[in-house]
Amino acid sequence: MARSATIKKQQNKDKITPVKVFEGIIMTLIIVSSIMLVVDNPFKDPESNQIIFLGYVDNCFTILFTLEALVKIIAMGFFMRAHSYLRDSWNIMDFSVVVLGWISSIINSENISAIKVIRILRPLRTIN
Repeated sequence: MARSATIKKQQNKDKITPVKVFEGIIMTLIIVSSIMLVVDNPFKDPESNQIIFLGYVDNCFTILFTLEALVKIIAMGFFMRAHSYLRDSWNIMDFSVVVLGWISSIINSENISAIKVIRILRPLRTIN
């Protein structure tokens, strides 16, 4: 009886669950976002086609990471529960990056470019 329970646990462990798919998609987004950060050049002309394209791509990533945060907040709760979204230090960092991404998108000034540097924190999530 114990052997069959162990085999079933192993089979369940190897299944692809929606959570694993979700995490895989998010990791792919983080990797692509990191590549875009490498391609970005702050010394290039802000009116160049490449910088304009990267701005649109960054806005798309901000929207996608916002959706990720919303899904997690809905699933886990925002703050009040024991294992809620903002009770995890990685999620606090994610939330900060998302909020600062929105601030830099809304304000869109040359002086606010220091906030965009916070985007380099996104790849840190791959260690979690």
